[in-house]
Parts: sequence; structure tokens; C-alpha cells
Amino acid sequence: MLDTATLTSNCCPMATLGQKIKSLRNARQMTLRALGIELERLGGNAKFSAIAKWEKDSAIPSRENLKALCEFFNVEPSWLVFGEISTGDQVSQIMDEVRLLSPMQVRLLAKIVEAMRDENERSKVADTSSQSED
Repeated sequence: MLDTATLTSNCCPMATLGQKIKSLRNARQMTLRALGIELERLGGNAKFSAIAKWEKDSAIPSRENLKALCEFFNVEPSWLVFGEISTGDQVSQIMDEVRLLSPMQVRLLAKIVEAMRDENERSKVADTSSQSED
């Protein structure tokens, strides 16, 4: 499965709309035609030639195609168009991924989160101790 959260955080924040579409499509190893078929299935109406123009930033997707792109790639329109990703969007993406985990993987993830909390608490205590010594 495509790790969209990693892709969106690793994609250059100044990337154009076309560069992001191409990057998302390439991450799924899709042809322009295959993406067009998927967008049509989701209510878009783009042919491969239109998608190629989007990727070259010589045209922009219609509202319907933008909605289909975001749904297909599981990204927020604000990120795709403007490069913004809010904390809430990040949490939503993480929760979408967690829902796909097996029960054993969820238990392991819970242990990791607990260890991170413990480390955070130890850091706070260490910071407080060092400040009181000054």
C-alpha cells in the first residue's frame, strides 16, 4: 500500500500541483491511462492527455477531477493544491493506516506509543532537574 503520509511529508513543500500529481502517480507505479480510469471510477472525467497536461502544469484539474484525485490518493485538497497539511490531516492519515493493521500490529503500536510517552516524561524530568541545578 502507498504510504501517503510519508510521501506527503517527503514531497517538496514548494512542488507544483503537477509535480505532486506525477509524484503520487509514480509512487503507485501507474500509467496516465490507468490513473484516468481510476479517476473516472470516482466521478472524474480525465483522459490521459489531460493528466499529462496537469503534470506539466499547463492545465489544472476541474473540481470533479481534483476531488477524485484526492480521494484516490488519500490526500487533502489543501495539501495537493497549496502544500499545506494540518495536524488534524496528519492524524486522520495515521488513523486510516492504523485501521488497516492487524490486532497484533495494533498492540505493538500501542507499546511503541507507551514507550514514547515514557521517554517524553523522562526528558521532562531531566530538564526540570537540570534547571533546578542552575
